Amino acid sequence: MNYLLLSILMNVGLFIAFRTFGPWKIHVFQAVVVNYLVCSVLSGIALWGLPYNVLWPPGEPWHYIAIFLGLLFVGTFYVMGLTTRNFGITIATVASKMSMIIPVLLGLFVLGIVTSPFDIWNYLGVVLALPSVILTTIKGKSLIEVPTGSHWTLPIVLFLLAGGLDTLVNYTNYRYLNPELEMAFIWMIFTTAFISGLIILLIRRQPVRLRSIGGGLYLGIPNFFSMYFILRALTAFDNNGAILFPIFNVGIIVLSTLAALTIFKEQLLTINKLGIILAILSVLMISYREILIWWAY
Repeated sequence: MNYLLLSILMNVGLFIAFRTFGPWKIHVFQAVVVNYLVCSVLSGIALWGLPYNVLWPPGEPWHYIAIFLGLLFVGTFYVMGLTTRNFGITIATVASKMSMIIPVLLGLFVLGIVTSPFDIWNYLGVVLALPSVILTTIKGKSLIEVPTGSHWTLPIVLFLLAGGLDTLVNYTNYRYLNPELEMAFIWMIFTTAFISGLIILLIRRQPVRLRSIGGGLYLGIPNFFSMYFILRALTAFDNNGAILFPIFNVGIIVLSTLAALTIFKEQLLTINKLGIILAILSVLMISYREILIWWAY
């Protein structure tokens, strides 16, 4: 449970960091690239002294999955930053964390990591997930000004990308990893993300701003530990994403909303508040029996 709580706090820290990028005029993509350099260095320090066959074990497919995840992480993190900057912490949090329905469904129907089949309440929770995201993205004059154009699609894109990432991480941890390999997996993801992001910056010939370096530094620390702690939490929960992800995401939604309201004074419409309530109800309905069984145990 300690790993789960720490991962929740680190994820809330990510959204708070992203929220400061707009007021401080930090370039989102540049900060994301620097952030992955920080994460790569931190995970490399944690791996110091381990033999090469641990970092790159022969015949194991997980390192190829890690490379693919690294490429996907750059795009997802960039969209998360844009969503947080343009829509605020609450909306970005709900959009990214309600994507938990994707790994939950994988855990229940594909991996079979579940103690009981779905009932009507579980399915109702799944049905409520997407409307909860849509309701939180509806904006009015009292909220952060959203640029014109295609920005209204950002929360939906974030929802899909984040769900895909969580699904692949959960599957890889279940299928291929053990505690000894977790840090090598993290290091490979972060290093690939940094290299791919750096290549994009070089192609664009875009000079990196000093502010972006600073933003990447304070973004990278919670990012690294959020990944580290969630993998440890998955192991502690026997890779049961049906239990872990609902608790994880409800915690992030609640704490991020409190941070948005108290620190950044973000305002929510009544329909946005309804969306948050639906989001919490959704995750509780999806895994209420799993949570009760785990709690009783």
